[in-house]
Formats: sequence, structure tokens, C-alpha cells
Amino acid sequence: MLIIDRIEEGFAVCELIIGNKEETMIIIERSKLPADVKAGDVLAKSKGEYIVDNEETKLRRERILKLQDSLWE
Repeated sequence: MLIIDRIEEGFAVCELIIGNKEETMIIIERSKLPADVKAGDVLAKSKGEYIVDNEETKLRRERILKLQDSLWE
């Protein structure tokens, strides 16, 4: 799984996650990504192109929000 950490100077800095463990950071040229990507999006590769995995992005954001909420309980 690739997760966009940040976008800067024409590049997306992404975390490569294998299982539940961050493996490494990967830099991808911004021009190789969909126009509407943003930090936190989960990327998948389909037919040689990167696409946003909207379902996984949504699930990941929901898990993070639940973790944040549990800190304030």
C-alpha cells in the first residue's frame, strides 16, 4: 500500500506500507499521479498508472478519526 505523506515541489512523498509496518519512503513525480490527489490518500497501481483507492482512503481516515476520538475519552 502507498500512502501520500506530503506533496512538495512537484513530487509526492509516499509511505510504502507492507502489512501494518512502514517499510520505506518513495518519491513519485506529481505528474504521474491523478490531479486531485492529496496527503493521506491511498494509492494503487492499475494498468501501469497510479490511482487513488477511494475505499481504502476512506477506511483509513475513519480508523484515524476513531483513534483520535479515543484519546479524548
